[in-house]
Amino acid sequence: MIARVITVLCHGIFFGISARGVSWTLFLIGAGLAVGNILRGKLADWKVSFSLILSFSLIAIF
Repeated sequence: MIARVITVLCHGIFFGISARGVSWTLFLIGAGLAVGNILRGKLADWKVSFSLILSFSLIAIF
């Protein structure tokens, strides 16, 4: 997580992204993490083994 934040901030500095653009990017990362955690929690309540397989598969792909 920290590496992503540093990467976003460095891209803002070196590639000319405005401060507002960096703020929106950080907001979207945070919102995505929150929604992903909620969905993974609901999926884990439904089927734990399927949830683990799906989560690790998506991590491997992306």
